[in-house]
Amino acid sequence: MASDSANDRIKRNGLLVRYKEYAVDSATGKLLKLTNPKGYPVKPISTLQYLRLANFSTPGCDRQIYKLIKKNSFRSIIEFGLEDGNRCISMLKVAQKYAGSMGIRYTGVDSFDARNETQGSLPLIQIHRKLQEIEAKTQLVPGDIASSIPRIANSHVRTDLIVISAGFDPAALENSWFYFPRMLHSSSLVLVQKSENGSFEAMNRHQIEKITESHAGTRRRAA
Repeated sequence: MASDSANDRIKRNGLLVRYKEYAVDSATGKLLKLTNPKGYPVKPISTLQYLRLANFSTPGCDRQIYKLIKKNSFRSIIEFGLEDGNRCISMLKVAQKYAGSMGIRYTGVDSFDARNETQGSLPLIQIHRKLQEIEAKTQLVPGDIASSIPRIANSHVRTDLIVISAGFDPAALENSWFYFPRMLHSSSLVLVQKSENGSFEAMNRHQIEKITESHAGTRRRAA
């Protein structure tokens, strides 16, 4: 085994650096430098930066999300499908600005390193290091809707906002509605995007409960 000094330090770009400031990309095996290895929180966004996100950011469909986070002071968010990984950072920055002194909680569910070629690359370590820059309690869950919701539902009660990006399996979502009411409170919203870059359909807890009741009735009749 190599000596401690060799394990703890590597030579990169002609400079000796601490190994702990790097992480291995599981997809390529390459060393990735952590953007913020010590986890220092970044400065909250300004009002002007928020206005740019809410009115001029791309894709335009995400503007609806930022406005809802501000309007409702949402502070706990679950996101299914992280796209390119930028939206979650913007959502958390908006929540950080408008949730007052309350802590921010975020859980992101995605295939990450198991994504197929058409989805674009999003290594888990890459989004993990981005989230380190935000002063929030964050969790990343590899998987899809069908496999992840049963695992996280009971530990994510009273979630303010659930965002479901396009690309999900419709049948898997239908079979998973059963778990949603336990994650919501009376003011929660669930946003569902049915087509890429399309607008989000907003549903409250009452509407979700109606869906679960309808599906339960269908299953009883089928039995």
